[in-house]
Amino acid sequence: MRRDRKQLVGLIPTDRNAVIQEGAQLVAAGRAGDTPPVPMLGFVTSSYYSPAMKGSICLALVKGGKDRHGELVEAVAGSEAVPVRICDPVFYDREGARRDGG
Repeated sequence: MRRDRKQLVGLIPTDRNAVIQEGAQLVAAGRAGDTPPVPMLGFVTSSYYSPAMKGSICLALVKGGKDRHGELVEAVAGSEAVPVRICDPVFYDREGARRDGG
C-alpha cells in the first residue's frame, strides 16, 4: 500500500465556530497566501456543525492522511483560509458504547 495515497481523516477547525466549505482545498499551514500553484494535500468531503462535539467537524481525503494526525493545515475556499487540525475520522463514541447499548 502506498503511504502517500489519499486517506479519509477528520478535521477540526482551530476556531470551533468556523464553517468550512465542502470542497475546500487543503494546503500546508502558512502556504495559503503563496503565489499559485500551491501544492494541494487534499480536500474537504463533508462539513457540519456537531452539537455533540460543540463545534464544526469535517471529513477530508488527504495524502498520507493517517500519518498526519495532529498536523495543522489550512482549508482554502476562495480567498478564505481556515486553520484545521487533522485527526481521526471518528469524532464521537470511538468505543462504540452507544451503538452497542453499553
